[in-house]
Amino acid sequence: MIDLKVYASTLNGKPAAVYGLGLSGMAAVRALSAAGVPVLAWDEDAAKRKAAEQAGARIDDMRGSFYELAFLLLSPGIPLHFPMPHAVVSRAREAGVEIIGDIELLHRSGHGLKTIGITGTNGKSTTTALIGHILNDAGVRAVTGGNIGKAALDLDLAGAEVIVLELSSYQLDLCPDFAPDIAIHLNLTPDHLDRHGDLQGYMAAKLRIFRGKGQAVIGADDAPSQAILRTVEQAGERDIYTVSTSGPVAHGVFIKAGLLFDAMGTQPVEIGNLQAMKTLPGVHNHQNAAVAYAACRLMGVRPETIMAAMTRYPGLPYRMHLVRVINGVSYINDSKATNADAAAKAVACYRPIYWILGGKPKDGGLDGLEPFMERIAHAFIIGEAAGDFSRWLGSRGVPFTLCDTIERAVPEAHRMAQAARGQPGGAGVVLLSPARRSFCGSSQGFAGRARGGSRMNNAMFSRTDKTIWGRWWWTIDRPLLATVVVLMIVGVMLVATASPPVATRIGAGEYHFIIRHLIILFPALAGMVGISMLSLRNIWRLASLVLLCGIAAMVLVLFIGTEIKGAQRWIPLFGFSLQPSEFAKPAFAVVAAWLIAKQKDRPDFPGYAITGGVFLVVVSLLLLQPDMGMTFVMFAILCAQIFLAGLPWLFVLAAIGVCFGAVGAGYFVFDHVQSRIDRFLNPSSGDTFQIDRALEAFRHGGLFGAGPGQGTVKLGIPDAHSDFIFAVAGEEMGFVFLALLIAALAFIILRGLNRVMDCDNMFVILATGGLLVMFGIQGIVHMASNLHMMPTKGMTLPFMSYGGSSLLATSFTIGMVLALTRKHPKVSVSRGSLSSRPGMVAQL
Repeated sequence: MIDLKVYASTLNGKPAAVYGLGLSGMAAVRALSAAGVPVLAWDEDAAKRKAAEQAGARIDDMRGSFYELAFLLLSPGIPLHFPMPHAVVSRAREAGVEIIGDIELLHRSGHGLKTIGITGTNGKSTTTALIGHILNDAGVRAVTGGNIGKAALDLDLAGAEVIVLELSSYQLDLCPDFAPDIAIHLNLTPDHLDRHGDLQGYMAAKLRIFRGKGQAVIGADDAPSQAILRTVEQAGERDIYTVSTSGPVAHGVFIKAGLLFDAMGTQPVEIGNLQAMKTLPGVHNHQNAAVAYAACRLMGVRPETIMAAMTRYPGLPYRMHLVRVINGVSYINDSKATNADAAAKAVACYRPIYWILGGKPKDGGLDGLEPFMERIAHAFIIGEAAGDFSRWLGSRGVPFTLCDTIERAVPEAHRMAQAARGQPGGAGVVLLSPARRSFCGSSQGFAGRARGGSRMNNAMFSRTDKTIWGRWWWTIDRPLLATVVVLMIVGVMLVATASPPVATRIGAGEYHFIIRHLIILFPALAGMVGISMLSLRNIWRLASLVLLCGIAAMVLVLFIGTEIKGAQRWIPLFGFSLQPSEFAKPAFAVVAAWLIAKQKDRPDFPGYAITGGVFLVVVSLLLLQPDMGMTFVMFAILCAQIFLAGLPWLFVLAAIGVCFGAVGAGYFVFDHVQSRIDRFLNPSSGDTFQIDRALEAFRHGGLFGAGPGQGTVKLGIPDAHSDFIFAVAGEEMGFVFLALLIAALAFIILRGLNRVMDCDNMFVILATGGLLVMFGIQGIVHMASNLHMMPTKGMTLPFMSYGGSSLLATSFTIGMVLALTRKHPKVSVSRGSLSSRPGMVAQL
């Protein structure tokens, strides 16, 4: 563990915050606590929080004030700039608190050792391990860490002479002061652009390694790296050594026909043949070896010692590592290849290949791998990149299977490779080279299955799935979806039993309402499923469009709308009545969530003001209809989102106060509101026929009901199929059925909220919370009205009541909830490399 006592003495007793408790975060907690620094710590994983607490940290979700903090130590994978800063980053910046990483904290410990830092898109781990191996083999005590092996703050520096650090762009972003004595850049291809915005942002992060004086070793085989070389030359602060695998350089190290040449002095000198290095195959490894050679020469190691140490280098377990040979088929673990350029290095070395690839989508695709496709016998695609990769491979005639996970891909690849033995081309190679950040445990899973030998012949076949439906099915919340479908089916049954007497009374056919309900049900279900497939960005776009159209239609209602029972809320459309406010309501919840989340991340953005303006427009149009019930629901949505956004209780109480004030005003302005409240408080003041019959129905139903179709309340209540369907269900199905119905509605709400409890995306939290509060309020108002627990309010029971607009709008609402709560591999951070674990990812 790194001793931080000297640095701790400069903090004047201020606490430090550690956000993200992977290997680097936990190492920071231990080191800071040992140095006597008060530590606040947080991670979404409860087990990690417990471990941090045991290590001396105080657990804090960091939603409060940052002004008293000395600094925020951030796990490298948490968004710093793009696609938008994490909320904790924004709060730290607002408070003027410095944001650093564990590498910076190592630097500030004042260890006094020489440092070698290695960065680049590909080959960092191999080069770091190789330099550490050569130095130790030569008698120079070196420790390696950073983005490989131990976390930087867990390193044991006793007796060490040099620290060799693998540095990702994420880690360099969190180093305001640190730069190594020997700074190494290998290569640069488009990668992590979602994190850095574009290639220029990615280059800028890499350039941070060259700040200040020292020595620089720069690979110059690609155009972006050549631009980096020119920038470092112009800065004039470092002694630069260029490395090339494509020909001579004036001052550095180069490769020619597999031979290593040292041109760090006045004349190039041939050093040795890299093609003889069994654990360093391919041109990319030749670059790694050349860079390592240059770094070790700068450390004073003799050329012959370096070459001898390279021959003894064992290789990395996850970089073109031969796991096993089974019946002549080689199983190669190249799981460190997380982009197309890295995968190309492995694909170029073998044929025929049974290629396992895929993982988390990102910019870059598989472009550049075209020349190697004739080597691919079959591809097995895993993860979220399946759509992009399958289209790319399919357009180039490469056969593929969508396998979803590594657990399904390995047995399938093994079966196919073993079955093809003896065919033209010789024994194949099963190659795990994902070209993407892949799922957690993929490399271990691959190695374990390959070591399983012939037992894999009996492994279960993978579930092949080449459509969008399969990817949707394995990410959707299936219990929530199943509950909704069951409620829809139960709703059909209730409308079928409750509506015939109502239809007869108005002179329509006995099955008038159930037929119309079924006509709406199927597009509602299809729309819900279609919406649940949308990305977060498209959910926001759809909600914005629906809100604009809804507001326009609500204005139109005032002029051409159909008046029913004194309210003008509906537009006649193709024989049906459409209520625009039903759609504006959930759309507002999503748009308001986006606006509030935007201001939480960018305080200069007027999200709250715009939300308030839109809210006033919608509410004003509702009051003109008039529709006090919908107005109340809108207030509930806004109050819930203000609360979830973490605003002070004063704002929440103010919103609640305005809500009650609006109800009071409605009592004096609208006669029907006054009448309903008066009848609720004093039943003798007016007609209570409907509520009396509803209460009688509940008493008649008892525990198990009178039986389907045997109820009498529907014979007299005008709106038995819609506003009083809960009473019909109580009479015919009984209390036990109602309890199950309430439990199903509660399950939808609690399940949806539970799915976003650990989500870091404020938009997802606010949108899901607002939609589910709306859904719950609507159900509560309907049931409470039927039970005479509040003044009678004509509001449908979600999925149960007849009502075309209500059914469509509720399906629209739940479709968005299903989309917002879909599960994907979630980025978790370990030092600086990204791995995944099951969880929620939500990015706009």
